[in-house]
Amino acid sequence: MRARQIEIPVTTQPGFAANRYYASPAINTNVTTFAPAANVMYAVPFYVSKTTVFTRIGVEVTVAVAGSARLGIYTNLDNAPSALVLDAGEFSHAGTGNAEITISQPLSPGWYWLVLASDATSWSLRGGSSLSNTYVIGKNAIEDTNNRVSAAFTYGVLPAAAPAVSVSSATAPNIWLRVA
Repeated sequence: MRARQIEIPVTTQPGFAANRYYASPAINTNVTTFAPAANVMYAVPFYVSKTTVFTRIGVEVTVAVAGSARLGIYTNLDNAPSALVLDAGEFSHAGTGNAEITISQPLSPGWYWLVLASDATSWSLRGGSSLSNTYVIGKNAIEDTNNRVSAAFTYGVLPAAAPAVSVSSATAPNIWLRVA
């Protein structure tokens, strides 16, 4: 009789503690700022290890300018954003500091994409420039440090199906989720 082999899934997130904030592992080092362009949707991967209800989604605005940005969550398909899970709505980036939107979003285990889109330029938020999980997005070369994907997007309500994205090795927005 042959021994049965059991596969243990490898995860990058051991679970979620109450009242804590969690950001994408794609931007966990080399903290810097990220200056989004208007009419572009940016997405970073986010892993959920167990069914969890998230109560906030947000960013930290570091340079303010009049305007609005929108946050959301997409499912993952073939290492790219796919179907809209949540359009969390808009926040103003006219002031600096944490900008959060209250949500009540359960997510099942798996990979998701946290997205940001803005109607203005010349503002910035906390970001990162190193990727610890390059296998999530894929690499163009061994030395490439891809850490986000982006797509042209006319600012407004997030579409039900994500637009086609391209991989970028530039900095990524630091978008976080909070657990109740």
